[in-house]
Amino acid sequence: MLNKIMNEKVIYGGFFMLVCVVIIGATMYYQPWWGVVDDAHNLIVADIFWKHPGIGAFCDMVRAEIDSLGRFRPIYQAWIIFAYGVFRNFPSGAYLCMALAGLAILLVWGKMINKVFPASPDKSFNLFVYPLSFFIFTPFWNNFMYITVLEKFVYFFGAFSLYFYIRAYDLDSLAYLGASIAFLLLGILGKETGIALACVYCVYSVLDCAVFNKNRRLSLISLVGNVSIVAVYFIFVRSIWNGLFGCIYRNGFNVKAVLASFLTAPLVLKGLMAVVAISACCGVMYVIRRPNGAVRQEYLLFPIFTGVYLTIIAPVGYFNYYLAPIAPPLMLTVY
Repeated sequence: MLNKIMNEKVIYGGFFMLVCVVIIGATMYYQPWWGVVDDAHNLIVADIFWKHPGIGAFCDMVRAEIDSLGRFRPIYQAWIIFAYGVFRNFPSGAYLCMALAGLAILLVWGKMINKVFPASPDKSFNLFVYPLSFFIFTPFWNNFMYITVLEKFVYFFGAFSLYFYIRAYDLDSLAYLGASIAFLLLGILGKETGIALACVYCVYSVLDCAVFNKNRRLSLISLVGNVSIVAVYFIFVRSIWNGLFGCIYRNGFNVKAVLASFLTAPLVLKGLMAVVAISACCGVMYVIRRPNGAVRQEYLLFPIFTGVYLTIIAPVGYFNYYLAPIAPPLMLTVY
């Protein structure tokens, strides 16, 4: 039995490494250069910072974006400084860093699969191979292909946030819950739609308190913390919104606009929404009937995340790269 497990680790781990080599090799072979959307502007911004680096210069960058766009994205600004400054003359290096980080985080999602589906006998397959299925959902590729696609921050930090959230319920640990919230905040500071995770935790906490009663104390703390984050962030961003982005969310985020966006979404996306809704309902009923069954109740985090995220981006539409963060929770929903 031990030999079988070791052989599976070698085979599946080797396959994962092969895919990594192919993706990294392709990146180095094509040697992408500057020229994509926002590259010219970001090169100038990074150049200005590195001429007089420091906290003050960074704060000026963040403040300038608030004044011009009404957006608060300090993590993105830090990424601009790093990617366009350090790799100014070697852009392939920035793409390589992006690919390595994205591939490494696939393993975090793999560990989550084993946590949520403890009865699954294919632990090595779950860890190394199933996360590669995220690439089937083609918008996921945007996390690896474009430096300026901010959705990668929701994918990167969201993975750690969800993992620590699940671990918090495993161990009844406030420390893990705190780590989850910390990564959640990093995701929000990279892209505003990262607030979806706080909304997900609110919904999940209510379900646990009202229906499952797995850990009411932890769920109440999670609910209070995440409701506070949503409220404070909403008040803050409302105070700085301006321009097109602010106009869309200030005037367009309402039930009518969201429903209109759902109804006009591509047929494939409507089908995925139906699958997610059905999976969420089935998941709730399964956990109620079999609380100690083959699927843990934390499974519900994945369909809830998919639904909440699609709702939040509805006012701006379902552009390809906007959908990049839902590939992991979507594929885990249909696992």
